[in-house]
Amino acid sequence: MGRVLVVMARPPQRCYIDTGERRYSGTGRNQKVTRMVDEFDLLSAIPGEDSGLIKSGGKRVIVEGDGSLSRLLRDYKDFIRYTAVISKPSGNIIARATGTDRAIASVHRGATGGYLVLLPTFDFMAMSDSSDTDEDQDEEEDLDDDEGWLPEAQSFQYDLVSAIEQMTGIEGKSWPSWADRYLTSAQRQLRLPMRTFFTGHNW
Repeated sequence: MGRVLVVMARPPQRCYIDTGERRYSGTGRNQKVTRMVDEFDLLSAIPGEDSGLIKSGGKRVIVEGDGSLSRLLRDYKDFIRYTAVISKPSGNIIARATGTDRAIASVHRGATGGYLVLLPTFDFMAMSDSSDTDEDQDEEEDLDDDEGWLPEAQSFQYDLVSAIEQMTGIEGKSWPSWADRYLTSAQRQLRLPMRTFFTGHNW
């Protein structure tokens, strides 16, 4: 559609969905019904070719290029805690895991002029554990929303919007009112002080 889609790269998000198919065995009271399911990856919703996201974790990265998104990653490099690498990157790679050729961020421009931006995950939690290592992590930590956010969490969103505007050369559009119905309490806490920013910037 010629728009910009930003996705925080995560490892495969697999679940099982009901296909609607039923298989029956036995008769009468002994009859059993088996519901048939298929495995489904939520990341298959990302448009374009499969980027091949693979679970991997770390915080040491090398940022490449001098575009607006590369500058954004450099500014917030200390907060990067990537949880996946991109095994089949398309477009321009803008960040890699240190000491490897594994991409953790890329920008792909589609034929219609839109962009697919894959960024690493960031840690902006105020009470987060700073003892992460570069080794692959077997378990993801559950963080309590009550711990609160660092100030950089809000400024990152401002700067991401600005970087996208610089990349595309197009000023954004207003935040749709219907989107408020889908905010979590933690998102709502971040969104309230941002409403003035988005309205003022016509995003």
